[in-house]
Amino acid sequence: MTPKPIYVTNNQDDIDPIPIDIEAFALDLAHHLGMSIVVIDITLLDSPTIRDMNARFFNNDVTTDTITFNLESPESIVGDIYLCPHTIQANAHAYNTDIATEFKRVIIHSFLHLLGHRDTTADEFESMKAYEDQLLDQLSS
Repeated sequence: MTPKPIYVTNNQDDIDPIPIDIEAFALDLAHHLGMSIVVIDITLLDSPTIRDMNARFFNNDVTTDTITFNLESPESIVGDIYLCPHTIQANAHAYNTDIATEFKRVIIHSFLHLLGHRDTTADEFESMKAYEDQLLDQLSS
């Protein structure tokens, strides 16, 4: 039996149950994008923990919906994705969407970072957001 390339660990209890099958969606997304995955660990964290990570690694002392690290090259993905369900839920309310859709958007965003996409400038952000919208539409139909 081939080991699965995506592992999900839930280290929070703010949102239960999680409204989507994260592993299944991530596998579908990886297949859709033609990604070569060695392993991706997706860990769900509470707000204080992801805020601490954001401060430690990015000198940004605020909570965030996702933090993504690609530990290899975009051609052979070994990555860590950290998601904050509490922040994802708050963003879903702020953006007037359902939490399942927002989870999908954040996972797409994280995978694009694994592939080397950046969102540090306004142009990069807009380009990445447009690609996220396109992928979300394709994977929802």
